[in-house]
Amino acid sequence: MKWTMFCLYWISFTWCYSQEDIDHINKEVLFINESIHGVLVLHRIYENFNQEINKYVDLPSHDLNNYSNEDLPPDVFDDPNKWFYDISPNQLFAEISDSKNHLSTRSLLKSIHTATVKINKDRLQLENTIKSQDLNQLSTIQEIYLDFEEIINVFKGLQNNIKIYDQLVQKAMFSNELIESQKQVYAAFVEIHFDIKKAVRSIGKNNQSSVRNTIKKIKKERSWLLKCINELSSEQEKASLKNIYAKIDELIKQLDQYITNPALPEEYNLFGKGYYYQNVVLLTIMNRYGNGYVNSLNSFFEKYDWKVINLTEEPHYLKIIYPETTPKDLLAKPPENITTISELKEVNLTKQEEQSPTPQRDDFFTKGDEKEKLKVQLPTKIVQNHTLIVDSLSFEIELYDHLIKDGDRVSINVNGEWVFNDISLEKEPQRIRLSIDPNKENFILVQAVNIGWRPPNTVGLTYRSNGKVENMLLKTDLNSSELINIKYRSN
Repeated sequence: MKWTMFCLYWISFTWCYSQEDIDHINKEVLFINESIHGVLVLHRIYENFNQEINKYVDLPSHDLNNYSNEDLPPDVFDDPNKWFYDISPNQLFAEISDSKNHLSTRSLLKSIHTATVKINKDRLQLENTIKSQDLNQLSTIQEIYLDFEEIINVFKGLQNNIKIYDQLVQKAMFSNELIESQKQVYAAFVEIHFDIKKAVRSIGKNNQSSVRNTIKKIKKERSWLLKCINELSSEQEKASLKNIYAKIDELIKQLDQYITNPALPEEYNLFGKGYYYQNVVLLTIMNRYGNGYVNSLNSFFEKYDWKVINLTEEPHYLKIIYPETTPKDLLAKPPENITTISELKEVNLTKQEEQSPTPQRDDFFTKGDEKEKLKVQLPTKIVQNHTLIVDSLSFEIELYDHLIKDGDRVSINVNGEWVFNDISLEKEPQRIRLSIDPNKENFILVQAVNIGWRPPNTVGLTYRSNGKVENMLLKTDLNSSELINIKYRSN
């Protein structure tokens, strides 16, 4: 480990933040961690709803949790009876909203709070639909799955906002009052913690290569962490931190086990290994509800009066399981005159997986005319313009199918050149690296090739840069489209 370089990085920030700033940031961290705790409770409610709906179609149902909405307060994040918190996330949010810090995190924290409000509200609305509507009606089931897809996006947004918050706070993690040996311990915990988070997120995305590389780095950091702990003079602090180190060591063993492809519990087979290991195994060791190391470490800092910024936990991610023997596309667009689930089950159809062609890249990204340009007609009209402000002349965007997957296919045009022709965004998003000329008009246009069962085509676009995340929703059909103007604005 390049400890000297870390010290220089550390010192460069020590003059910026007072103890009052650190206390405020720690209250923000507490708000985030308690919100994650509440989201876990509701995450399990959504899992149960998913199981309940699937059994009406054709999947076996497993009881993943032993509580329901009736066992919870109307607002899990308010909790006046203190079922879950000493201070509720809603109260913490009100307190941090009344004061300021130097990290400019107000909008991020508001977005996190807004997500928790929607997650709590939608679980009540979803239960009302399940209990009051005829679940044999295909339209009801379709609407419920669409609601599931929308709440998945809220979970994704929450996770992304917490990731951005981590990036901002990580730059401010310092202490003016720790002795050198304590500084090294704190720095070692911070480094291994954020790499554990990286590994956990990669597991959720089933990115095996990233997980393997991060595990190697974490194992090196584990040795350094233990060495730093052993250099502390206080035997009491040393003993407490070794107990926390043991939890991290157990988490590393579980990371190794993930790589070896172990068998999953039957009830999680359909969810997949990444979902099970992130949500059930690893976050149990990290987060507070499982007596995780983050809460133990933050409690240690408070008990022994280490004047440092606390660590954030990691939220669960939500995945919706669709029926297998009645495929998702058949469920979304049933044969003509089929209006009930019972009728759909009687249809003896074999799902034919549509093989999406490999996306074609044209020479918009190369020099020379050796490749033929993709030939696609521009839409007859553009119904709405969007503007995307970028702070770099070279950047990346991500395009993905928005909400329920219904067979949408699109072509992508950048500055008059067709970059992708007739592609599906359902299986995975498409990332495009762009270079723009600030002295010219720059734009992105998404054109529908077909219309899925639920028109119009809907395509999501995400742009990320230096902690900034911007999402746009584009709607297009065969005769019209929406266009994004790209404007360069330097910081």
